[in-house]
Amino acid sequence: MKKILSITLVCVMLLALGALAVSAEEPVYVFEIRTVNEHIKGEDAVLCTTQDAYDNCGPGWAITVLCDVVSENVLKVKDKPIVGKGELPQAAVGNGVVALVVHSATSDTAKSDQYPGVFAKVAAMQIEKGQFLVLEGIDLAAGTGAGKATLVNELPGDISVDEPVESSEEPAASSEEPTESSEEPATESSEEPAATSSEAPAAESEAESVAPAESEEENKEEGGLSAGTIALIVAAAVVVIAAVVFFVLKGKKK
Repeated sequence: MKKILSITLVCVMLLALGALAVSAEEPVYVFEIRTVNEHIKGEDAVLCTTQDAYDNCGPGWAITVLCDVVSENVLKVKDKPIVGKGELPQAAVGNGVVALVVHSATSDTAKSDQYPGVFAKVAAMQIEKGQFLVLEGIDLAAGTGAGKATLVNELPGDISVDEPVESSEEPAASSEEPTESSEEPATESSEEPAATSSEAPAAESEAESVAPAESEEENKEEGGLSAGTIALIVAAAVVVIAAVVFFVLKGKKK
């Protein structure tokens, strides 16, 4: 009886570990990339592959995520997101470094009907160093395309990458404000008046008091385990409990 119970527990543990491994490869968020190396619009997301393109894309009020190119279509996040405060962020782009630039006039997800880019902004603010962006429909070499950038914690086993080589010439490749977090109320603004409504300032001021906490909590939910993974773990737990109850009852009958 003890042997059977031990084997059952081991199988359940392996099942749970396998479910967790699968969840690590599942998408955290999928960014819709409108274009490459062009000016960002309101409620928008673009990629910049050169310094000139980044400096002129209008990143002042956007979220900038610097990434190393580790494969033809894979980027690795190299630092914390840079939260724009109206001025051009000090970010070194080019020479194997690509910038994901995401804009929304608010961080309050309750206003998503008016500001559809808010979920992308919240997701960008929560990106962590070491995560990956898998690109679709983007030609980094040509600096063109439109498609998707899927954020994942770990790459699938069939994708191989080359780790970036650190350059001594660019020690300050990230923002001079690396400690900025999603609780930065100064991001509640837009520099694209043509792309946003005249109500944006009011919405931004309202969002300053409530948006950071709400967006952070919601993003934690988005970055958690998927429903399928949770179902596997729950099923494994049920099997364990059922096995324990079965053997306990069987022991009492003896």
